[in-house]
Parts: sequence; C-alpha cells; structure tokens
Amino acid sequence: MSTTEQLRGSATLTPACQCTVINRGPNWLFIRVELTGEPCGVGERLWRIAESQFIYRLVIEFDAKAEADAAFGVKLGQELGTLCNRLTQHGGALRLCGLTPHAAHAIVGESGCPRLHNHATTHDAVWCGPSCDGDQPEETVVAAFEKTTRRSPPRSAK
Repeated sequence: MSTTEQLRGSATLTPACQCTVINRGPNWLFIRVELTGEPCGVGERLWRIAESQFIYRLVIEFDAKAEADAAFGVKLGQELGTLCNRLTQHGGALRLCGLTPHAAHAIVGESGCPRLHNHATTHDAVWCGPSCDGDQPEETVVAAFEKTTRRSPPRSAK
C-alpha cells in the first residue's frame, strides 16, 4: 500500500478507477469510487483499505456516471460479491449507494452475495433503508425522499 493511500485516504485503483475515503466513523468506512472503465481489482484494493483501517463495514458510494453494461456488471458484481463475503467473515458488511437502477440490477444480480444491496443514500445504506437494486420502478425509491434534499428523512427513535 502506498504512503499516499495511508495519509490522504485516496488511492488509484486502476487507470480507469479512483477511490477516495470520504469519511471514517467508529463502525463504518465511507469510500467514493469513480469508475471510468474496467473494474479490475476494485474488490481487492477495497479489501486492503478496510484491513489497513481495521474497519470491516464499508459503504461504497459510486459517482453519478457509474453505468454498467453486461460485461462490466458481471466483473464488478463478482468482485464486490467476493469482497462482501470476505467482510462478512470478519463481522463486517458491504453496502452500495449511488448506482442507477440499471447498474444496480446488473452488479447486485451478479454478486452472488444475498446481503449486497444498492441504496439511494449513505444514510439508507448504514441504516438498511429502502434498497434500489433495479427490481422496482425508480419512482418508488424517489418517493421515499424528501423533495427538497432528495435524501431519506432520519429515522425517529422508538
């Protein structure tokens, strides 16, 4: 792992992929992934980042441009499925957010990990809010957001 990763929380995953640690909480690590090409090695690099931070609960936030064609969705889905299983074996979790319903359907469907879901926001990802894996119309997911902020309202304590 390079010094740049450890100090700045940013790492170039492949020539076509950039990863940035955007927040580190006591139980979760929030990582933004910008994809512009093949997802070669994304899962392995994310695993190394989790190990280096000693946090095995990851929320991966994809940039708005993340789209998945058939080959891309299969490869990224397999890598994230393997990562999800590795994190689960260490008592962790993997949640995704920011994928379009089409991309989410392709990636989550190929992951082979029943615990992997795409969420609209990082808040929903942490609190297991509504998932938008592409199996339901996009309007259903959008209706759960506040109209002004486009975010899910916080859950009230019971």
